Amino acid sequence: MKKIYLVLGMVAFGFANVNAQDGSDTNTAAHDVTMAVSEVALIDINEAGDEATTTAFDMATFQSGIEAGTYDFSEIVPLTFYLNYTSVVSAAAFGSADAERTITAELSTANLPSIVDLVITPGAFNLVPGGSGAGSQGTASGALAFNNTLVAAQDIVQNVESVYTGDAAVDPTAGLELEYSLVQRAGTTFDQYEAGSYNATVLYTISDL
Repeated sequence: MKKIYLVLGMVAFGFANVNAQDGSDTNTAAHDVTMAVSEVALIDINEAGDEATTTAFDMATFQSGIEAGTYDFSEIVPLTFYLNYTSVVSAAAFGSADAERTITAELSTANLPSIVDLVITPGAFNLVPGGSGAGSQGTASGALAFNNTLVAAQDIVQNVESVYTGDAAVDPTAGLELEYSLVQRAGTTFDQYEAGSYNATVLYTISDL
């Protein structure tokens, strides 16, 4: 009987030793999780659900329908695009002017008829749910006019904070609607208008902070 009691005592001591290996353990456990969020500034221009590349005004249809004695540029069918962008601003500057981005438009190449302005007119924002708040998508400008001499960058959206507009490749009307139209520039005369092939490249830039 003494041997039996001795064995039981050793077993009990072994369990007590395992339970006391780390005196800091309790019935709860916790650990830290961290992340590093970088600033983001991305922009894209879409047309009919696809990334815009080369798009042409339908001059053939317009010119086939004009009457003798007229040439009304307002009857040229405008082009419609959607500007998509994502912005994440610095926490240190959040809520201040230093945290606000600007989106500009400019002509990086310009070969337009000499009397013609390319006019870009911002329309309505169509924003994906949850992608913006309190106007963080910024404020769109009025119509911007460009021509062969007026090519420099102009602000088209100001006061952009943290936002994502949605992707027009997923929702064809997501983002800021932009309408492109052609107008005869004030002060010009039609004798300077010449047939030919013309092109321009519109460049959009979202600023870094």
